[in-house]
Amino acid sequence: MKVLKAILILSLIFVFSCSSDDEPDRTPIVQEINGTIDLTALAALTGQDATALVSFNGVPAADHLVEAIIGDEIIYKVTTSDPTTFVVFSDFTYFSGSEELWSNGLQNFFGMSSGSSSSWIEGFTVLEGAITDDEVKFDIGFQLEVNGVVQTGDYFIDPKLKIRDRR
Repeated sequence: MKVLKAILILSLIFVFSCSSDDEPDRTPIVQEINGTIDLTALAALTGQDATALVSFNGVPAADHLVEAIIGDEIIYKVTTSDPTTFVVFSDFTYFSGSEELWSNGLQNFFGMSSGSSSSWIEGFTVLEGAITDDEVKFDIGFQLEVNGVVQTGDYFIDPKLKIRDRR
């Protein structure tokens, strides 16, 4: 009889724990994507595509995919190992994804200072109108600022974004 009661109690605990709120998480968050760039390789780069020289959150930029839901704020920050050299975002160019997303789904805020004159962020907010499972391609253009002087030479990073309906 004690075994039967124990099984019944364990079964009830299991049922109640499994039946708790199964609603998908649709709470918007701020996703800060921190990147680093290899300045030595950038100095030797032929062309402007610096994607292979950047890592986002420890993952090569070419392989990094941000998954976001409506309301998420995505913020890109790229730093260097040199305290006198900063990445200054200069452009944000959309390439693929639904037209609805580009016209009604993203609010861009590229090139905003994040506190100091040489610390820039690139980002956007995913707005209503974004289509679920849409994979988005875009370029983030940047230049280097060395000792307070913006250098000639424009580069870009090619990140990816996928719109989800829940986390």
